[in-house]
Amino acid sequence: MKKIKLVIAAACVLISFNSMALAGFEFGAKGGLNLNKLNASGVTSDTRMGPVAGLWVRLHAVSFFVQADLVYAGRGGQFSTPAVPPLIAAKTVKLTSGYLEMPVMVGKRFFKVLRLNAGPNFQYLLSAKQDGKDVKSGMNGFVIGYQAGLGVDISKFGADVRYDGNLSKFTSSSLGYPSSTRASVIQVTFSYRFVNKGV
Repeated sequence: MKKIKLVIAAACVLISFNSMALAGFEFGAKGGLNLNKLNASGVTSDTRMGPVAGLWVRLHAVSFFVQADLVYAGRGGQFSTPAVPPLIAAKTVKLTSGYLEMPVMVGKRFFKVLRLNAGPNFQYLLSAKQDGKDVKSGMNGFVIGYQAGLGVDISKFGADVRYDGNLSKFTSSSLGYPSSTRASVIQVTFSYRFVNKGV
């Protein structure tokens, strides 16, 4: 069912692209880092890094563009629960996970170099480990989030900074996390454009 949802989301994006009066087309690759932080009440959370790498396509119509990425993203985080003497000791929990993600951004370009964009992010879970133990079965396999940010393009090169948040929780209390746990991410990527037609 989770794979079906991802396929449906991709099909909707392609249909919407096909229905637009395209004025330009760009295609390239990107890579960078996610700065991940878990958000849960009653715990102290630390920021951890994960890799981001994949491909992107940007289609221009009128004065706006739609950009879809297909990337591998390393996520996760670390939080500490306080001690309750003398029965419960303080505990630090680390979660690392890998996702196949497809953010779909709608944006506008300014001054030919600056881009502002925002949109949903469809995330399919590939792997998850908690303190080295496989916990994928206790995670939500398909999560919908959102991204918003800005980018700069100079010649064939680009740089983006995006804020990434979750609309739905990605883990359950069965893993030792509060059931309301979500993630916030600052994503920094650099890109190279292979194709540029009509832009």
